[in-house]
Amino acid sequence: MRSKTKAEALRIIHNSAVAYKNNLLNKNVMFVASKDDVTQIFETKFLQSNFRHLTGIITNLNSTRFFEASYSNKLKESEINRKHIPI
Repeated sequence: MRSKTKAEALRIIHNSAVAYKNNLLNKNVMFVASKDDVTQIFETKFLQSNFRHLTGIITNLNSTRFFEASYSNKLKESEINRKHIPI
């Protein structure tokens, strides 16, 4: 599988930011996992500041600016590190 170009990565990041805002942003989600007789439950809130971490992208932008630029489709190729595009 070939690696993505920066342009392809930007499109994926933008689409992901839109989906994140529409489906997860500021929502609490409870996760329940069970194996054998052990059940673990934890809850998390999906904040705007979490989006950059979830993408795995390395950038000099702070978390808030990264999300805003991604969502508004204004993130620039020069603002992401090519070596660290995990998609």
